[in-house]
Amino acid sequence: MIYDPNVQQCVQAKEYIAQNIDAYALKTGKYPATFNVTDSLQQAVEDAWLVIECVPEKLEAKIKIFGELVALTREDAILATNSSSYKSSEMLAEVPQESKSRILNMHYYMPPGNMVVELMTDGFTDPTIIEYLVERSRLVATLPYVARKESTGFIFNRLWAAVKRETLTILAEGVSTPEEIDSMWSEMFVKGGSLPCKTMDGKYLQPSYRRMR
Repeated sequence: MIYDPNVQQCVQAKEYIAQNIDAYALKTGKYPATFNVTDSLQQAVEDAWLVIECVPEKLEAKIKIFGELVALTREDAILATNSSSYKSSEMLAEVPQESKSRILNMHYYMPPGNMVVELMTDGFTDPTIIEYLVERSRLVATLPYVARKESTGFIFNRLWAAVKRETLTILAEGVSTPEEIDSMWSEMFVKGGSLPCKTMDGKYLQPSYRRMR
């Protein structure tokens, strides 16, 4: 069920699903699910076991929507934010204490092209909920990764932010060009299959370089 007060957003959501649902079904090995759009938030969430908000990255709006969701959903419904800019603990001002345990961050990276989904506690999330979502994610062919603690930005977001920041600095200083950076990245990491932590451990480095570290 999809709800958005902006009709155009609903149209774009339907188009995206229609264009990608068959490719997604191939990855899951199951028949495509059905989907519907509604103009009623209550109708969208009243019977849901999982609700994911993806309103614009404005904290005030997210605080308001979680207050509404707690009131409209079943007591056992899991409530998630797709935000990668805010911790879910920052959205709890209108959430009663007893409902904080069913809230978390759940951030998708545009399936079916990228099947990664990251999960992160709000500081109160019941651990069994995260375990359950890991299991459910695997059942629908997504690749779940769990942040071990709350963080502003998920695991990959923080890695990518650092890469972008340094890349832009290199370009601004005139040290290299976009074409050269992309070519070097492709040779060293894409073709070379290098991984960040293993590279730092020296698994892919020449003996002479390891001695220089």
